[in-house]
Amino acid sequence: MTTAHPTTTTLTGPPALAPLLARGALLSPLKRPRPDADFPRTRLVLPGLRVDLARLAAYERVCGFPTGADALPVTYPHVLGFPSAMRLMSGRDFPLPLLGLVHTSVAITRYAAMPATAAYELTTYVEGLAPHRRGTEATVATEVRADGEVVWESRSTYLARHGSAKTPGPEHGPPTPASGPEPLPTRREWRLAGDVGRRYGAASGDRNP
Repeated sequence: MTTAHPTTTTLTGPPALAPLLARGALLSPLKRPRPDADFPRTRLVLPGLRVDLARLAAYERVCGFPTGADALPVTYPHVLGFPSAMRLMSGRDFPLPLLGLVHTSVAITRYAAMPATAAYELTTYVEGLAPHRRGTEATVATEVRADGEVVWESRSTYLARHGSAKTPGPEHGPPTPASGPEPLPTRREWRLAGDVGRRYGAASGDRNP
């Protein structure tokens, strides 16, 4: 395996999602995921990023955040970084197939208040790959800077499910118990409108079905 040297690519605007999703779908059958595969070392940097306040208000309404304040919800920078993450994960040099990729976790840290009207610099990169009991997991990092200081960062993990020579398949694994584990207790019940997924997709740009 050869390891590429880290590089930085400066973007002039957020990448368009539709072509990236199409490219990722076309390349997915060619991918052979494994935890020791090479991965892109490119850092995508988007300077001078300003928030579309109308889209922000739509996002706040669909997610239940207060509207009208000059402050970004703590989760909104993840939406801003999503197109850059898709550019990395839809590329030929990203070893996991975009089709079937499961977003398994996100850890967010905000270090300072983030006015909605400020300008930011957004950096996105693939931090690494790791074995998972169900396949291979990639970690994608996003950092947001204001005046050169990191004010927000996240680590998202994405799982590509596949078999492994070291992991027994269903036919070789332990027998399946007659009954599964007891269901977890209900702590809170949410009642969501039937169109909430479509409204979230329109507000965030993430139309993953």
